[in-house]
Amino acid sequence: MRTIAAQAAARLKIEERKQGKDAHYFVAIEGDIGDFRKLGATANDLANLVTHKSTVEFGVTSQDLSSLGGAVTYEKGAIGNANVRVLVNPNQMSSADRQLDPNTFLGSLFWAGQSTRPRWSVQPFTDTISAWHEFGHAWGYINGAPTQVDSISLIWENRMRAMLYGPLGPMNAPRIRHK
Repeated sequence: MRTIAAQAAARLKIEERKQGKDAHYFVAIEGDIGDFRKLGATANDLANLVTHKSTVEFGVTSQDLSSLGGAVTYEKGAIGNANVRVLVNPNQMSSADRQLDPNTFLGSLFWAGQSTRPRWSVQPFTDTISAWHEFGHAWGYINGAPTQVDSISLIWENRMRAMLYGPLGPMNAPRIRHK
């Protein structure tokens, strides 16, 4: 039996749409969107993004995003972009781990259970977790909730942490603070 993540991934496809000389690629969900949403909170989040009337651009980049933890979301128009834009540099995930290191006093403030003994385990950042965190920011921006983008991004990040590393708790500390 396939995991829920594998079931969701099997239903995703990339569609190419040409506009003149330019090609644009869109994520699509095959089959009934309602059934896809039932696969879990993370699948529901993705379905919300895919079916939203706004476009969220996503790019894997080699741009130096290390000061931003290896990933960033730009609000529409922030850098001349026509849509909300998410960028992730998969080679810089260690910068997020360093900036949010739970073994430092400041870093420990970002994670649940870090002030107790024994400390909870903080699992490493991955490009998937960082992208999902940034998609949480994007969701806040496209829904007109710019003051809530940080809290939404933490909810989305923690859902992906649970999906990748197992239930949130002492073996997989949830991130509780953004900045």
